[in-house]
Amino acid sequence: MKTTFRIVGILGGIIGVFVIIFLIIIFSTFPDMCGNRISRTIESPKKGWKIVVFERDCGATTDFSTQISILQANQELRNEAGNIFTADSGHGNAEISKYGLIYVEPHWLNSRTILIKYDSMATVYEQEDSFNGITIKYEKVKRGT
Repeated sequence: MKTTFRIVGILGGIIGVFVIIFLIIIFSTFPDMCGNRISRTIESPKKGWKIVVFERDCGATTDFSTQISILQANQELRNEAGNIFTADSGHGNAEISKYGLIYVEPHWLNSRTILIKYDSMATVYEQEDSFNGITIKYEKVKRGT
């Protein structure tokens, strides 16, 4: 009887080690389940910066989100979250376009100021007021009705 328990314990330990190794391999091979799809890019008046509007999808357990990053003109968007604005539809409260985005309309007021208009029904998770000396203003817009 003791031998049986010992064998079961050893087998359980070996299986546990293999499961842990398997999970480490899976998570190191696929570290980021998120993906970005660029909707549009808007260059600054002096062409040194750009606004990138994109959809970020992190799989079945999260809603698609509309995100905005400010990047240097020669910089590519990496597979990361936006650096100035993140919002989603608020469980369907804000209308989503055929491209999977909530209404968001950024534009340059001048070379150092951006205005971002967005759907007032959206749920906003990040809303930075400045980035690298660039001022960011926001305006909620009532859509529909």
